Amino acid sequence: MPENAFLNSDTDKRLAIIVPYRDRLEHLKQLIPHLINYFERDKIDRNISVTIHIVEQLGDQEFNRGKLCNCGVSLSQSDADYFCFHDVDYLPIWSDYSYCETPTHLIWHGLPIMDHYNKFFGAVTMFNKADFEKTNGFSNKYWGWGYEDEELRERCGTVGLSIERREGTYQSLPHENVGYNSDGKHNPIATRNLNLCKKRLKNLKELMSKDGLNSLDYRLDGTSKIKIDSKIYENVFLHKVEI
Repeated sequence: MPENAFLNSDTDKRLAIIVPYRDRLEHLKQLIPHLINYFERDKIDRNISVTIHIVEQLGDQEFNRGKLCNCGVSLSQSDADYFCFHDVDYLPIWSDYSYCETPTHLIWHGLPIMDHYNKFFGAVTMFNKADFEKTNGFSNKYWGWGYEDEELRERCGTVGLSIERREGTYQSLPHENVGYNSDGKHNPIATRNLNLCKKRLKNLKELMSKDGLNSLDYRLDGTSKIKIDSKIYENVFLHKVEI
């Protein structure tokens, strides 16, 4: 068990929470203290050995959430048995971060798009190490908003993995949805990624074998313990990457 875990756990399963990140400092300032308090005080999850990894995308390319999540796995896998991919704008109120035997979607209450819940596989999801490797991780091809999670869900089905859904309660932090115009329709970037996803799903089995963890290319610019409002958090790591 790593020395930087919040608490000694009754289990040997170690969780790495991976937060893909860029230019959301106000949200990050709320998420980190909240997560630490949550794992210290929650009656069940306080027994989990946890580290948090903020993976910050450098440069001015479009944001690539899937690739950043893959980077997070690459950077944390030596000290983790399972991973939680966690958007920066969702605070857990009640959830279940215990070890997952199959890919698991954690968020339900507090999710703005509840009508699509049975298909949605984004925001807060968990994988054990073996299952994530079976899917070859996220695609690295989705630049800008959306659809990397849609393809990951389909990758699970392609390799015969069922998805568990736990009805966690989260607080959604206010933010602009960069995938939609003011009229509620997809903007050009989201439309582009939707079309890319539709195209890739037609030949997904072949494409996923060549695109993901095994094709990941990035440069680590540095890793440090995160500091928020002059406080250093011992168990939270900021990884700055060029992708």
